[in-house]
Amino acid sequence: MEGLIGLVFMAGFIGLIFVIAFAISKNTFKRLNEQVQKLADEMGLEAYLVEPKAFSFRPDYPTIRGKLGESDVTVYFYKTGSGKHQQFWTAADLTVYNPGRKTFKILKENFLTKIGKVFGGQDIQVGDPEFDKEFILKSNDEGFFTSLLSDPIRDQMMRVWVERKPAGNLELQGNRLKYVENGFMNSMIQTARMKQVLILMSALSVALSNGDYSTQQSDSASGQAQDNENYF
Repeated sequence: MEGLIGLVFMAGFIGLIFVIAFAISKNTFKRLNEQVQKLADEMGLEAYLVEPKAFSFRPDYPTIRGKLGESDVTVYFYKTGSGKHQQFWTAADLTVYNPGRKTFKILKENFLTKIGKVFGGQDIQVGDPEFDKEFILKSNDEGFFTSLLSDPIRDQMMRVWVERKPAGNLELQGNRLKYVENGFMNSMIQTARMKQVLILMSALSVALSNGDYSTQQSDSASGQAQDNENYF
């Protein structure tokens, strides 16, 4: 009899844990859906909302899709790891014009990157001390990248990373411009930051399409593309 009572108590306790976990998940999804809809409305994009499913170990997350200028954009969310090691991420992906297969990566300067510099890690400098101290810049073509970073784009980067303080990275690979930061976009502060990120990504897309880099491809695009194939 005591064993049966113990089993009933244990089953009830486990059930309570599931109910609490589902309630927390539902509240998280509610806040995430609200911010997804807000960002989509402000950027003229389409929000695809979802509701949490009970006992689902691989939940679907809401997404945002549409166009920024001529570029397709997707904002999405995902999880890595499990248990104590799980992490949640917010990401944005934008299609861009990049026939020369240029690459770049933008990271915010932090303690770990400073240590990397001490041990010989190199990054690109644009000649603006205030800007250079805030960012780690990498590219397979320094001249292309520094010419891409016009004053308006650098100003927007400062608005995103310095004023809004995200822990995110922005990277160009192939015809995709991708931004990723840790955590879900479930607060107004995070949503305001993602709005500035999308504005920056759109500006970079326009610069890639219309800047000096584009015109430099006219006579030797195929040869440069082949050379850069070897880079990868």
